[in-house]
Amino acid sequence: MNYRADGKYCLATVTTSSYLIGTAVLVHSFLEKNNWFDGDIVIITETKNLSPSEIDILRGFDRVMIVDIGEELRENIRALEEINPSFLGKSARFFSLEVFNLERYEKVLFCDSDLLFLDSIKHLFSDNQPLLCCGDGPYYQGLNRNKYSFKPCAPKAPEQELANTFNAGLMLIDQSLITRSNYQSLVDMTTAPHWTDSSITHTDQRIFNLFFAGQQKLVSPVYNYLLAHQNSIDAAHPDIIDDIKVFHFNGAAKPWQLMRSMSAIDDNVLQFQAAIRWYQQFERALSHRHLAMLNGKSIR
Repeated sequence: MNYRADGKYCLATVTTSSYLIGTAVLVHSFLEKNNWFDGDIVIITETKNLSPSEIDILRGFDRVMIVDIGEELRENIRALEEINPSFLGKSARFFSLEVFNLERYEKVLFCDSDLLFLDSIKHLFSDNQPLLCCGDGPYYQGLNRNKYSFKPCAPKAPEQELANTFNAGLMLIDQSLITRSNYQSLVDMTTAPHWTDSSITHTDQRIFNLFFAGQQKLVSPVYNYLLAHQNSIDAAHPDIIDDIKVFHFNGAAKPWQLMRSMSAIDDNVLQFQAAIRWYQQFERALSHRHLAMLNGKSIR
């Protein structure tokens, strides 16, 4: 880490070697569409698993901090992988808990690395609610989730269910929630007693929905348009396609995985258009980096 953060706001994300290109495109698209933003960029990862060239790509952005996950969280994740083999290969999904250890900021915008910004989200930062986010798939289907299994269910028993569940891929978090106490409580929820049911496959999203239940304010799906849940979103919000500000490639095929992306393309026009927008952003990010390197400057 060679930069000490001192900005008012922060854009935070998680990356691994397999997501790094997505991370670069996410950050570039956010900065391009939100030129008002003068905050910091925090990238949460395990640096020991990144190559020098991968770290160099991340450091190409101005005011970036690369932050390792805490040792306690790392140990808990490894223990969970032994208890539940389905978590193998998914450990990075828990890295987002580190966001609640970024206490120096007034607001932190957490984004998954498979997001693409199409427009500014500046006005969300004026909202004084502690946690802004968008619904998840079951929410748009009018369903709740079981508190224990986190499986979708029809609303029947409020004391056993979570309502207004949210996707954790985009969260705007106020400093009132970013505390050492909350961080420790979230890390504690990665211990074995919370994961005795081996059928539970959700990770950070389950933890956040349980811990912050009732504190979230759900905003329009245009701020986190879940492409894998297009049918449900369109049924609940039929007139928002032209207003989408953020695409979320939350399906199995990520746009930087070329073979899988090619196989996933079908007759769905929006999915196709979203992929094309991502590739256009990648081209601009590549050009921007090339020019910045020629001039010996960081990308901003």
